Amino acid sequence: MTPKVKRLFIVVIALQVVFLLGIVGYRETILTLGRTAVLQTVPVDPRDLVRGEFVELRTRDGLRLRVRTGTSDFRTSRSVLVDRSYFYGAGPLPANAVVIDAGAHMGSFSMLAASMAPQGRVLSYEPEPSNFDLLNQNVALNGFTHVTTFNRAVAGTEGERTLSLSLKPSTTGGHSLHRDGDRSITVTCTTLDAIVRDNALDRIDFLKLDCEGAEVEFIRDAVGAARRAAAGS
Repeated sequence: MTPKVKRLFIVVIALQVVFLLGIVGYRETILTLGRTAVLQTVPVDPRDLVRGEFVELRTRDGLRLRVRTGTSDFRTSRSVLVDRSYFYGAGPLPANAVVIDAGAHMGSFSMLAASMAPQGRVLSYEPEPSNFDLLNQNVALNGFTHVTTFNRAVAGTEGERTLSLSLKPSTTGGHSLHRDGDRSITVTCTTLDAIVRDNALDRIDFLKLDCEGAEVEFIRDAVGAARRAAAGS
């Protein structure tokens, strides 16, 4: 190796060392100063869905949803957010829509409705405590101020009733007022008439019902309330 080539080789090595030291020094400065790097990632390994207690899902349009690993949450969120299962045959929501989510679960539909109606109102009703807690977490995660949550079941009459919990703990959305089970809790129920009254609603643009068997009594009471109102007008 000629002296000229040797000097060139040494210069190249020195530049590489300086470059690496610069990277190390930059990262060390970040750690020392406490700067935070925010990583926006999505699960790419299906096994991520059974590791830990929660995983955060993000849609392409920016919605964020915290779900419980090893449960039916992921299947539910895919059905609602990807397949748009509650919108079959329905057009897009108006930007100022008033939406009632009866049986809100962890809030996948409420989050979708809130994103579609940024100037509207979303009233979310969920009786089961862990679902209700996760619903509130997802509202906060997305920064929605026009979503109001209620720890209530929907039914045909107001008052307390027994809610039988899902037979499988991994099935987080199968709790019902219309089934007996080994595990149950007492919940407070509301009706459509009470929802309209308590929230001073003058219209409802979209009513989503998924309340494990209470749909019939809920609608029957609503029809009866409408008839009573018409008769009294």
